[in-house]
Amino acid sequence: MGIGGFILIVIWVIILPLIYIGRITKRNLYSPLVRLYTRIWLFGLFTSAMESAFFETGGLFWFSFMMAIFGLCLQAMAAPISEAGYARLPDNRMKMVGQVP
Repeated sequence: MGIGGFILIVIWVIILPLIYIGRITKRNLYSPLVRLYTRIWLFGLFTSAMESAFFETGGLFWFSFMMAIFGLCLQAMAAPISEAGYARLPDNRMKMVGQVP
């Protein structure tokens, strides 16, 4: 793999999840799902700091770690729904997403 692989792994496993966490809205930041993904991601980083667990595909650890990174990415793109049933889009337009009581 060499230095190029090391740089790609650092970007993919450390930098991108940090960017995703920074993009999560304040309303969703403290949700239990984001906490779960963040804890799994941090656990994966701490337990495999000196090992090559990132390259051993097919195991439960690898699957959980990748699902946590993928979940953080999805939470960063999620639009929170207001109590009236509208979601605020990135360009500040409102979109109705459900039934209004």
